[in-house]
Amino acid sequence: MTKEVGPQVSQPETKRHRALRLLKLALALMLPVFLETLDQTVVATAQTRIASQFDALSEQQWIGTAYLLTATVFLPIFGSLADIFGRYLALQLSTLLFIIGSAICTGSQGITPLIIGRAITGIGAGGLTSLARIILSDSGNLRDNNTQAAILSLLYGIGYSVGPIIGGSLAQANWRWCFAINLPCCVLGMGSSYFFLRHHPNPAAPPPGTTIAEKLQRIDYLGAFLFVTGGILLILGLSWGSQDEWSQAEVIAVFVVGGWLLVLFYLWEWFLERRVTHPHAYVSWLAEQPMIPAALFKDIDVIATSVITFGSGMLMFGMFYFVSTYFVIVQGYSQVQAGLVLLTFMPGLGVGVLVSRRVINVTKQAKYICIAGAVLGPVGAGLTGYAIVNGSTTKLYIFTAIVGLSCGMVIPSGAVQLRFTHRKDEVATVVALSMFFRTLGGTVGLAQMGAVLNAKAREYLTAAISSGQYTAQDISEAVNALASQGLIQSLPAPVLQLVRDAMTQGARWAFISLVPWLAVGPLLSVFMTRQLRFEEYQD
Repeated sequence: MTKEVGPQVSQPETKRHRALRLLKLALALMLPVFLETLDQTVVATAQTRIASQFDALSEQQWIGTAYLLTATVFLPIFGSLADIFGRYLALQLSTLLFIIGSAICTGSQGITPLIIGRAITGIGAGGLTSLARIILSDSGNLRDNNTQAAILSLLYGIGYSVGPIIGGSLAQANWRWCFAINLPCCVLGMGSSYFFLRHHPNPAAPPPGTTIAEKLQRIDYLGAFLFVTGGILLILGLSWGSQDEWSQAEVIAVFVVGGWLLVLFYLWEWFLERRVTHPHAYVSWLAEQPMIPAALFKDIDVIATSVITFGSGMLMFGMFYFVSTYFVIVQGYSQVQAGLVLLTFMPGLGVGVLVSRRVINVTKQAKYICIAGAVLGPVGAGLTGYAIVNGSTTKLYIFTAIVGLSCGMVIPSGAVQLRFTHRKDEVATVVALSMFFRTLGGTVGLAQMGAVLNAKAREYLTAAISSGQYTAQDISEAVNALASQGLIQSLPAPVLQLVRDAMTQGARWAFISLVPWLAVGPLLSVFMTRQLRFEEYQD
């Protein structure tokens, strides 16, 4: 391939321009990325106290699930919007939705409006998550991508480090501050985006002179409807079935309808993709481009990285939500103390990111470091379950760091694998799809772990009747107390210990239930492409 010769620019000037561009990106994305990460960890630490305020501890997983559900199903839509309307406008829309959701949560007077607010916040968070990755992946230079990955990982690391402590402190003072803190930060984030991202290039931009009406026509409305509706129904079915009975009519109905909607979504995307190559065969009023091209679902790199990021999302969000719950209820820690425990995730994450970047720089490929990180996932989940039932706080610290190491190795290597095995005009779609599966993993993981924890805890309490040490009334009080941290702490000492033992067993099996999911990733990663396609790598 011939190399295009352009104007001669001195190397120092090129470096200055590159450094200035990276600085602008860092300043523009710092607050949005930090807010999205901070929100997850703050609420994860405080959710037990928040749910207890409304006597709804048994529904606490919905505080996280509602957020992740909408962040998941709307995430690919923002990838499409970023291509059609540009990165800047899509990012501002995401931030605005984040503000609206946080404001609703701040003023909520019950668990239902709080969950609704979290759902709206999740829509905005889905946009923030995907757009940060998309903007940083627009560069085709490996060195730039690694530098930008370091910036993004640093922001994630700061959020994961200070979030649990901030969440614990705010929850003890007034839990509403966990959401109110987002409001001024979002306004500052919109301002920084205005100054530094207004003219950010869009590799997949429509032709110059395209009108707003023509841009709106490019949106895949039917595909978005089928995807969002089908995804929400399937996740609701998973949550309802795991909380109640899988054989209930409404659970079966949402699974069937949701599954068929996603099948129709795939067929519709295939139809639109064929329309691009055979425009004469189809009517002209249909959407001009598919939201997610059907061909991507046949790409082994997309499939493998999607499964791996799905598992890492399950594991990462499970750690932040359920390890905190375990320490608060079983060990009697304060919210701040529980947040400090989660700090051990950060060293593992940092080491994983550094190892991943170094290996990719040296080997010029991301496959093997991604496999190594994927293997550590099920190991970390199993060891965490073992440490919980063993009652060893020290071991739990170590195993939390191992989980962080796994996530630190998988997240950047998966992003590089996707970026450099696809064309530049496909970057927004594949990156958004990868982030979609990470948040989908978190959504499914929280619903599954919450269901397993509640089911195993109730099973343990019910079995305690046969021991003869507890009466049926004791067990009834214990089961009812699972709805509130305050009710648990008010139980008589013998019954309180019984509940703590039940929660320990529930938390143990919640983490063990992740292992089968996590074991699939390493198997598929073996088939990933080893050689990356660099567009403009410079030594």
